[in-house]
Amino acid sequence: MKVTFDPSVKLAGIGLVPWTRLGLEKWIKNYKIASYYDWDITGNNLVLSLEKSGLDLPKLPKFRTQDLLETKEFQKLLINKLDGYKFITYKPVEVPKALSENGFEFAANNLKLTSSLENKAIFRHLFRKELTFPSFKILELDDLFDTSLVFDDLSAEFGSPLVVQDAELGGGRGTKLVRTRSELVAAVQDFVALGGGQRVVVSEYIRKALERSMQCCVTRYGVFCGPLQKQIVAHPLLANLEAREGDKFCGGEVLFTQASSSTMELEAQKIAHIIGEKLQQQGYRGIFGIDFLIDKNDSRLLPIEINPRVTGMTPMLTMMYRQGDIPFYLLHILELLNIDYQIDKQKSDENIENRVCGMLILHSNSNTPCKIIEAPSSGEYDFETNTKLNSGYQLSFSSGKNNYLIQRYTPVDFPVKPGGRLMTVYFNQPILDDRDALLQPIEDIVNMLYNKTKLSSIV
Repeated sequence: MKVTFDPSVKLAGIGLVPWTRLGLEKWIKNYKIASYYDWDITGNNLVLSLEKSGLDLPKLPKFRTQDLLETKEFQKLLINKLDGYKFITYKPVEVPKALSENGFEFAANNLKLTSSLENKAIFRHLFRKELTFPSFKILELDDLFDTSLVFDDLSAEFGSPLVVQDAELGGGRGTKLVRTRSELVAAVQDFVALGGGQRVVVSEYIRKALERSMQCCVTRYGVFCGPLQKQIVAHPLLANLEAREGDKFCGGEVLFTQASSSTMELEAQKIAHIIGEKLQQQGYRGIFGIDFLIDKNDSRLLPIEINPRVTGMTPMLTMMYRQGDIPFYLLHILELLNIDYQIDKQKSDENIENRVCGMLILHSNSNTPCKIIEAPSSGEYDFETNTKLNSGYQLSFSSGKNNYLIQRYTPVDFPVKPGGRLMTVYFNQPILDDRDALLQPIEDIVNMLYNKTKLSSIV
């Protein structure tokens, strides 16, 4: 696919760290990243960090992009260095008055719309007639505080264990497997402590299900779908399962192939178009992700939630992009900023070999807040010797060698919450077997990286 647009557009990504906004420099020459912290990559002018700007580094109430935008220091950085730029964030934000009065434009869907679409209860209500979900029931949170009768009724209806999900919490934090009354009580308490919503989705547990996802994009030219992706959630080696507030999304694997789509992938595309067309009717534009379960007992493909935003797999799909693929991230930006563009739906070169890439996110195994004091530096490493080849931020696919790329997410003194992200690692080869378990050489590298990472508790 070839996309033609005005190349003079000035765009900047905003984040607490630069890594989360990488990718658009692939297409947009005037792209910059404005961040709170700097990164450990030198010799480029892509990043403008508050840490290296000479301005004071303000203390943030919470480590969120919204809190960063509300500081006078960061506003000054944007006004002084990025005048005339448009901006992109991970999720929609409320633009501070000081920035909106200076004409700063943020690429975003309506915040109220995206919040409602990401709600698991609303998603099931919207598509209850068109899609098949795992058997479920939506309950008010207050109904679960008296769990004795409720638990017995739910267990009789759905069996054991129960899948209990807060309708609003994401990142795997709001999903619990519940086998006893006491576990149901603990799940409800966790949802409240994490600031969840007022409704809970209780559903059947699909045994030995495979987790899949698909990235899609709503555009003026229709809904585009990527390949069906293997997804890794709550992996015991990669995620801290004891940390209530820790992130549980751990990465995934994608296969780009020139072969005809599988029956399962065609079914996923059909579901994606049903969802995408309704999102478009509601005014949504840009990237959205769908999470699925594959019930291996009867080969059912069951959607479980949508993410109306750039997804956790977007960085990997962007890194894997080659001429002829769908440039999801670029289309996302062009749609949200309402920039004119044209699409030539050219096919990829049929001689291009299949490409497989894996992404793993390593999280802190500490149950207390920490800061990182030692870790492997960002760059590309040799898969066999684990020696560093370069300090870049792009994984090589053309060398013919199996390498991996470390993006050290957490700089020195960055407060890491219990179970918080430490680094992202990309591989230009498969990382999972046919049972979705980590291949042994990949697991060995993960253990090595943990052993080379030292954390210090924050008192």
